[in-house]
Amino acid sequence: MRRTPMFPALPPVAARNRLAGFALVAVMFFVTGPAPRAQEQTPPPRPETRSLDPYVGVVTDGTVTIFGQEFYRAFTTAWREQPRIDRYSLAVFERPSARWGSLVWVEYASRRVFSAFLSPSRRDHIRAAGLDAAQIAYRNVVDSEVGRLLFRDPDLAREEL
Repeated sequence: MRRTPMFPALPPVAARNRLAGFALVAVMFFVTGPAPRAQEQTPPPRPETRSLDPYVGVVTDGTVTIFGQEFYRAFTTAWREQPRIDRYSLAVFERPSARWGSLVWVEYASRRVFSAFLSPSRRDHIRAAGLDAAQIAYRNVVDSEVGRLLFRDPDLAREEL
């Protein structure tokens, strides 16, 4: 039985070139070391993704009277100037009363973060009340979010805190 060589018979120059190629690869491997693993590489920073909820950052209008609508316009104008508001959804409500004026309140996550009475006789103060309400509501919303993130009690649900 005739034994066949592992490599076909090559001219001596080709065999030397193949041997030189293997030697070159071995030297490169020992000089540079193994290739870095994918785990050791730090991933590139990902851009901030927006929430999939289309209603995030919305301020709904639940006002009834002209005074309430004026308050809502002033509130939303001042609210849009606050930083990072695109993650908070609010609702502005109004309960009008012929005797006392209108009670307006702002809710975030089914909690009141601002409430005040608007007197119809003091119409010039409605715009200022809306501007102040935006700052107060923003501060209360941020405080409630910080409290929600820091305080965890296994006996209470998230909305019970």
